[in-house]
Order: sequence, then C-alpha cells, then structure tokens
Amino acid sequence: PAPTARRLFPRRKPDTPAPVRVAEVRSLAVRRDRVQALRGVDLTVAPGETIALMGRNGAGKSTLLSALVGLVAPSSGSVRTGDAVPHRTRPRDLVRRVGLVPQEPRDLLYADT
Repeated sequence: PAPTARRLFPRRKPDTPAPVRVAEVRSLAVRRDRVQALRGVDLTVAPGETIALMGRNGAGKSTLLSALVGLVAPSSGSVRTGDAVPHRTRPRDLVRRVGLVPQEPRDLLYADT
C-alpha cells in the first residue's frame, strides 16, 4: 500500500484564502528499476503545517521524501517545493528551500563527504 499522509491539525475554513504551498506533489509516480515505488500520490503542505507520513515497510515513504528533496526524479506527475522543481534544481539552490534528515545518524556523521 502507498504511504498515507495524515494531517495533525484541522483544515482551514473555506472562507479563508488559500495559503502559499511549501510543497506540492501531484499524481506522483516513481519507478525504481522494475519496482513501481509510488503511484498516484498527491500531497500539499502549507507553511507551519505538521504532517505525519505513515506506512508499512516498503510503502514508499522514503521514496516520497527523496522526491521532495530531489534525490529521485518522478516517472510521471510533478513535485514542487516552493517555486522549485527539486530534481531539476541545482543542489546549492535547493538546500535553501528543503532538507532531509536521514533516519540513520551515521549517514550524516560518518560519511566520507
């Protein structure tokens, strides 16, 4: 099953203007070799919003996060963080908009570069 994004705070009232989006994923599909890692994922993150991304092992949580930080290019669909398309943005420009803290601290603390 695909990962599930659960909102921890209530949605805005219908009469308030739409907020600026921090991140937006539309109809995202990602294929890794022969594995369809993601299919038809939609997600919108507003400024100040807290999102819990939950799912079983292999559901695609890490793949979704990797697409948001530009480590993985979509097979189809779109990913935007602010006004940037992560997989098409130079890393030095992208780090000002988005970052990912890996689950394993050793991936940051003991890397060669």
